[in-house]
Amino acid sequence: MNQIQTFPHHFKTNWQFLKENANQGRTTLRESLLVHLLMVYRNVNRKDKKREHRKADCPVYQRLKIFHGPVQLISTTKDGTLRQEYSTINEISQIYHPVVVVAVTGLYRQGKSYLLNKIAKGTSDFAVGHTFQPKTKGIWAMCKEHPKQENTVLMLLDTEGQGDVMMVDRKHDNRIATLTLLLCDALCYNTMGVISQDTIEKVSDMADLTKIILDKNSPRRLKHKWPTFVLCLRDFYLEPRKGDKLLSADEYLEECLTLCSCDTDHSEIYDKPRKCIKETFSNRKCFTFDFPTECKQMNRLNTLQDNELNAYFLEDVEEFVSYIFEIKPKVLQKDRKVNGSAFATFLKCHLEAIHAEIVPDVTDALLESFDKENKELVQTTVEEYQNRLNMIQLPVLCEGVMDRLICDEFLEMELTQFRRKAKLDIDRSFEQNARRLMNLARDELRRRNAAQIYKHCFTNISELYEKSIEDRKKYFKSGGYVLYKSDIASITWTYMNHCKDLDETERNRAFVTFMDSKSNEEHEIMTEDSRITKENERTKQKMIEEERCRQGQEELLQQRLEEFSKIEENMALEMRSDQIKMFEIRNRDIQNNTDFMRKGSLVCPKCEKWLCASWKNYNTPCGQ
Repeated sequence: MNQIQTFPHHFKTNWQFLKENANQGRTTLRESLLVHLLMVYRNVNRKDKKREHRKADCPVYQRLKIFHGPVQLISTTKDGTLRQEYSTINEISQIYHPVVVVAVTGLYRQGKSYLLNKIAKGTSDFAVGHTFQPKTKGIWAMCKEHPKQENTVLMLLDTEGQGDVMMVDRKHDNRIATLTLLLCDALCYNTMGVISQDTIEKVSDMADLTKIILDKNSPRRLKHKWPTFVLCLRDFYLEPRKGDKLLSADEYLEECLTLCSCDTDHSEIYDKPRKCIKETFSNRKCFTFDFPTECKQMNRLNTLQDNELNAYFLEDVEEFVSYIFEIKPKVLQKDRKVNGSAFATFLKCHLEAIHAEIVPDVTDALLESFDKENKELVQTTVEEYQNRLNMIQLPVLCEGVMDRLICDEFLEMELTQFRRKAKLDIDRSFEQNARRLMNLARDELRRRNAAQIYKHCFTNISELYEKSIEDRKKYFKSGGYVLYKSDIASITWTYMNHCKDLDETERNRAFVTFMDSKSNEEHEIMTEDSRITKENERTKQKMIEEERCRQGQEELLQQRLEEFSKIEENMALEMRSDQIKMFEIRNRDIQNNTDFMRKGSLVCPKCEKWLCASWKNYNTPCGQ
């Protein structure tokens, strides 16, 4: 409870609610708290990250030189080769917000840089010359936070002017114009005076050079988003009319692009550049600018204050700048916008194609850029999801809680955010890759949690086993194996009761693994029990046999005793009979003697004659 007190306020508000749910038996308090913490941390981290991005936008971009002034993006070597400045490319690659690219092109020495300075709200950021020699070489770029669109960067491109009389390679202008047209979201073509046939042909030539960049055979071909075409007519003093109707600047442009109604060879030549412009630039805009000041002051136009300039000119410039600020970043699919990284990829692809003198393929450039960004987005999404998973403290022992913590809902929330940020993932390959990696991360978390649950269960049953079976010698006796199995059954019941809320698979796996590790010990107890039991049975059998033998001898002795008893009885009877006879004889003799004594004579045993009692020798008359 003390830990809860250290959480943010929104943790405390739901604590009582979670506790009530747990008391009502809807769910366990620990389970509810784990799920709630994960959801809250997710929302808090996202909000904090958004706030950090908003706070850090300005400081991060302010460290880039391109946000402090124009830097050269494309330079020209002595042989006329276009070369990208890697330091500038690296800075642009760090811009993660959508980028609105505004480029100004046209004939040299006609004030292109001045218009860019007005868009940039600066006075002398882009160099403005006052001689016949062109000031801007190659392409220069400058970035600033968009004044009207939140979380958007405005990139201004100042291009080398066309038609330089000192330029030997005429293809150089075409390469600069083609590259500019491929990169920008708004192409401002700056020219002096009225719309001339030469102006229309130059613009159509730019479109023709770039128009064939679409690869119609590509299975993933994108519909190219052509930039908004803005025609800037400088020092415009005419009143464009059609009959009695005064035309606006846009109506004047459309009137000049009207196709010829007659069908002749000349009309075809006349209509071709106009058709090209109409087909290429669906969004067209025209601005006319009054004279800014007197001719003598034109050579220092960039240093003049507003009160020194023509008020009508300032109104024209303000209207032009307001329109430029309303241009949106290039949107290629739904809300997928080009950022600095994509811009850098486009530039690299187009420049390599120009160097190889082949037609650059914007489809390949876009797909390469989007693939790069989507790969980074996949990595970021997976890392963020991995961080969410790392917030879960392992092991999560309760069965089902882990499934709730890493349920598909959380994964789908991450993938929803991915889909909002991914660019042109038509076949969902990057989303599927992100889902695959997130599933792998989730499976890895499950594996690590299962390993810790297994370790917990293995430790639990080991402790129960060591506690219950301390003296293993007590099982080394007859019936010891039955006692051992009884104790194992008791341990099993206790273990299953303690781990009933844990993952069933890991619980059973730990039990089976531990029991397998004790199989030798169990076999030893069973073998010893069997051996002792057999020895006891043999001893018992021997004792039984001895007892039987002893009993047989006793029976024989008893029989002999009985025979002796019978003999003794017979002998006793015979002796008794003899005694009786003797007694009878004795009694008879006594009786005879008594009679003899009474008569004074004895009777001869043989002749039974009476003898004289005084005779010493009892001689009978017969001489016996």
